[in-house]
Amino acid sequence: MGGGKITSADWQTQITRELFFLLLTHNKGWTKEALGEILWPDSSPAQLKLRFKNTLYRLRHALEQEVVVFDGERYSFNWALDYEYDVENFLDLLLRAEKATDDNEKKMVYREAIQIYQGEYLPEISTTWVIPEREYLHRAYINACFQFAEISLGEGDIEATLDLCQRIFADDPYLEKAHRLAMLAYAATGNRAAIAHQFDHLKHELRTEFNANPSPETEELYSALMH
Repeated sequence: MGGGKITSADWQTQITRELFFLLLTHNKGWTKEALGEILWPDSSPAQLKLRFKNTLYRLRHALEQEVVVFDGERYSFNWALDYEYDVENFLDLLLRAEKATDDNEKKMVYREAIQIYQGEYLPEISTTWVIPEREYLHRAYINACFQFAEISLGEGDIEATLDLCQRIFADDPYLEKAHRLAMLAYAATGNRAAIAHQFDHLKHELRTEFNANPSPETEELYSALMH
């Protein structure tokens, strides 16, 4: 939007940036009071009025466009602008993948979506509103990796399957479903040593971190693959 990169100096304050993403995240917009409860929870009405006015000015100045519209009740992002938002692109691709009927198309779209995801959503923001958004996008990313990996395994593409498992482990090393998928990939090549190593690694990690054992489902799969 505008073609230029917005720097920290352009935003002037972290709350200016946070306000922008709040508006981007909620299509229906916000009342000033609802935004105040999130961004300035301890403000009096007079303080909220001043802080909101100043932050809105900084936001419009940073982006040099009329990015915020007011309908008399709610403030929202100006969706009529020519803009690109990576979160929207990511979610649109996942929807395309779900609707695709051909595995090759699904793989192509999942690959593109996975490349867009660059880690935790807005990691520098600690306000509670961002947590469900962050968790939702993370779950969507992990699910995309699983979907892509399962298609790859079904096609016998073991390298791609294991690469996707490693992506999942980088985000959640204790996710047993991914360990089971990796064991199945190794089983497809007859690599019993790798199956055992994967299972032992998971077992060690679970015991070290949680003082727990693999689930019965994982235990049963391991036993079946090794006999």
